[in-house]
Amino acid sequence: NPTGAPITNSGQIAASGNKEVIAKVTVSASAAGTTNIDLFFRAISAASAGTDIIMDRLTVNVIRGISLLQNQTGQTSPGSATTYSHVLKNTGNVTEPQINLAATNSQSGFLTTIYSDINGDGLINGADAVITSVTSLAAGVSSNLIIRVAAPSSAPNGTVDTMTLTATPTGVVGGASASAAQSNIDQTT
Repeated sequence: NPTGAPITNSGQIAASGNKEVIAKVTVSASAAGTTNIDLFFRAISAASAGTDIIMDRLTVNVIRGISLLQNQTGQTSPGSATTYSHVLKNTGNVTEPQINLAATNSQSGFLTTIYSDINGDGLINGADAVITSVTSLAAGVSSNLIIRVAAPSSAPNGTVDTMTLTATPTGVVGGASASAAQSNIDQTT
């Protein structure tokens, strides 16, 4: 661990002597996982002009993570549907190759469909496709989702369906296994 103030020279070092120097390197928060950063350190003697150089390599660790926002509540009529907007974000520093999406309803007859909200307007329109996964989600990038929950025409008034939306990353990236699945709960009355 470095102690004291940063140095600009080592002071005198006796013949055949040595002095430990610690280089503190800070990596950008936006550095991509598995990136190799080559560092060169050079020492020059003020007395003799002798020099030496060393190269070190720093490899940025792979960090995988996702977030899924947000839990919501809504209402619909028997035989109708309501929609919920969610945002799936890659909070890691590498591209997630595939994130599987699944929806589970608590009430029999309720049906959930997941759409990719291409234009981010929160409305299902012609450009929005039904999906079961998101592929190649780059680090720091979000994917807008629309969740459509349809109630059966036989649903009695006051029925509450709890739909659980789960996003599960898959595969291995840069030697790192997938991060934990994330879930949201939408309640439709």
